[in-house]
Amino acid sequence: MVVSVELLKKFIYPWDINDDVLYDILNSVGLEVEQITEFESIPGLMNNIIIGEVLQVEKIEGTDHLHKTLVNIGENSPLTIVCGAPNVAKGQKVVVALPGSFVRFGSEWTKLKKSKIRGIESNGMICAEDELGIGHSHAGILVLSDDINVGEKADRIFKDFIYKDTIYQIGLTPNRADATSHLGIARDIFAALNQRFPQINYKFLLPDTIDIHPNKRLPISIKIDNADACPKYCGLVIDNISVKESPIWLKNYLNAWGLKSINNIVDISQYVMMEIGQPLHIFDYDKIKGHHVIVKTANEGTKFKFLDGIERELSNEDLMICNAEEPMCMAGIMGGIDSGVSDSTRTIFIESAFFNPSYIRKSARRHNLHTEAAYRFERGADYSILNFALLRATKLILDVSSGEISSDIIESIGKVINPEIISFNIDKTNKFLGTELHKDNVKKILLDLNFDLLDEKNDMLTVKVPMAKVDVKQPVDIAEELIRIAGFDKIESPKRLNYPIKLYKPQYHNFTYNLSLKLKAEGFTEIMNNSLESENYYKQFNLFADDEYVKVLNPISNELNILRPSLLFGGLRSIAYNLNRQEKNLLFFELGKIYKSINAQANNVKEKFYENQQLAIWMTGNLFADNWKYKSKDIDLFDIKSIIENIFNQHIKNKQFVYKGSEHRLLVNSFEIYNDNKLLSTIGEVKNDVLRYFDIDTPVLYAEIYLENLYELYLNNEVKYTEPNKFPIVKRDLSLLLDNDISFQQIKDVIYKTASKYVKDINLFDVYDGKNLPTGKISYAISINLEKKQSTFTEQEIDNLMKKIIDALNAQLGIVLRR
Repeated sequence: MVVSVELLKKFIYPWDINDDVLYDILNSVGLEVEQITEFESIPGLMNNIIIGEVLQVEKIEGTDHLHKTLVNIGENSPLTIVCGAPNVAKGQKVVVALPGSFVRFGSEWTKLKKSKIRGIESNGMICAEDELGIGHSHAGILVLSDDINVGEKADRIFKDFIYKDTIYQIGLTPNRADATSHLGIARDIFAALNQRFPQINYKFLLPDTIDIHPNKRLPISIKIDNADACPKYCGLVIDNISVKESPIWLKNYLNAWGLKSINNIVDISQYVMMEIGQPLHIFDYDKIKGHHVIVKTANEGTKFKFLDGIERELSNEDLMICNAEEPMCMAGIMGGIDSGVSDSTRTIFIESAFFNPSYIRKSARRHNLHTEAAYRFERGADYSILNFALLRATKLILDVSSGEISSDIIESIGKVINPEIISFNIDKTNKFLGTELHKDNVKKILLDLNFDLLDEKNDMLTVKVPMAKVDVKQPVDIAEELIRIAGFDKIESPKRLNYPIKLYKPQYHNFTYNLSLKLKAEGFTEIMNNSLESENYYKQFNLFADDEYVKVLNPISNELNILRPSLLFGGLRSIAYNLNRQEKNLLFFELGKIYKSINAQANNVKEKFYENQQLAIWMTGNLFADNWKYKSKDIDLFDIKSIIENIFNQHIKNKQFVYKGSEHRLLVNSFEIYNDNKLLSTIGEVKNDVLRYFDIDTPVLYAEIYLENLYELYLNNEVKYTEPNKFPIVKRDLSLLLDNDISFQQIKDVIYKTASKYVKDINLFDVYDGKNLPTGKISYAISINLEKKQSTFTEQEIDNLMKKIIDALNAQLGIVLRR
């Protein structure tokens, strides 16, 4: 929202607020100031531009248009200025721009310097009106009347063209519909001023009540076909208008706000929107076929050409303003190219309406039309101000154009919207806020904010909420309004705490928190991605059926239209972002939820949707950089597998894991890890076509841990103290010959099953698949650590145990000792 200090001054009187105070007030009442700029309608405000008299004109030889002039500007000696205008002549009073002043060439303003033209030093410039920024003509220099004094400053002569303003750029939250106008912002400032500077008698000024009587009545009718989309629509006809360039004061305001001046009629609608917050639309009355205005949704597939010259296909959810035969305007967003005000327009119909924010928001996003009107309507307009806005615009149009009112206010009400009535207890509100606001102070704040006091009984107040404040629905919202204006500094810290505070963290929170600490200790960085994603990511790879997505009913963009069914793509976007900034070695993890639709027909939300928290891990690049002792090593599947196994070993009592290959649609070399028949993790390398989709040119390893299953096993992981073994550990190595499709995990499972009482751990320390081995065979060298808790092993016991293990490996897996 763009805010003009000069317009605010028309609402608050007297205005003696400096920029620092205004900045603090705006921020304190919840209107975050993002930027402050100084606006000048003419850069430099015509400083160093002066009135002069041409004393002498000589044509410069060798040119067909340049003249050497001598100009008196009221100083001791006249200035030599080279001029190319065809109409320059001796005795003229002219406007002279001196070096250091700003003049306009085309659309660009340039700081003037002394220059040499054809060897002649030029000490300034005799200006045309377009070069001064006061007109459009460039036919010749601007010649003034003889009664203007030489040496007089141009800013006095052209003071009406000079406008200076301070512009505040306010970042509005979506709930602050009341602050989308200067009127709304002025109310907040006024209320805050009265709280903080009560000794100053500020007054809040609104335009007087406007009483307009029609001179004649031209026919016009209004019909609302969709009352939910348009609860109220009103309008008025003005005849015999004159469409022309806007007056300078109006153009100055629009230019300061960054709005384009169209003509005097359209510009008034823009001014009223910025002034009091109600977007208006003005139609050429003669182009309203049948003089019937109909508010209805469009027919699916209808083609409609907008003011921007683009023809768009309409949806049956788009609300349109139509005449008796065809659409004229997309309600609350943008008009059509054929029904607007043009230079030939002589009669206009002014629209002032209330549109359902949901319809405007959806249509604006559907067609990518984000206009100033849509910005206000999609937040919620003020239902109570429609007629006033219409009359305000009418009065201003009559001021800037000839014309006569040719109808009463014609209105159609599809649905009456009543203001909110809220009762609240002042004492409870103070306790809720931690303040001690007096009842009189509370009443004054609410009255300053345009609330109506309906009833007062002891500490209970009943108020009517102004309809501009669409976010105020209940007593806590009243509390927010009070503390915004009273100031958050009114909340005092308690002198002592009357009760102990116990920091309580649920067990599941501790579980996920410890997982996070573990990964950070391993060098990982935690990332947090948006739960909203684009459906296109998943459709690109045919991952899910259409009815499996949890779709957002009213997405803010097509890129955020579903709740994510996987964490994978969010991490890949983060990796791509970092790789593009030369960050090559990346270890990321995210604790986040995934969402799927499991039964679209169910009434119960828990039966309809599936929501589950997962831990996702991404690894790419090298584990560490080259150094004097170690060479860098590319991350591989064994690295990410090791990380996952370390997590499981710390959180699960039963260390018997089962590994199974998986056919994951987005991963290669992927496998799953189970424990106690519960799927704990899927691990693999992201497929190349997926990486190419995200412009990633380096391998990425990915794992996802299913926290629900892991947590269930974790709860059974009772921690018990075990006394360290007093007896020595025995280590035995075996060189095994086996089929190359047998995994190390299978070998471990057989050994643990055969001698679990004595086997402490098993390690694979060498793999050989080279020469001198039978076809289809591979050699594993493993070490087995044995321990006995009650006594020391005898050699015979060790031999018997190893024989038992070797026999079991042979019987179950066909493994033999390699000789």
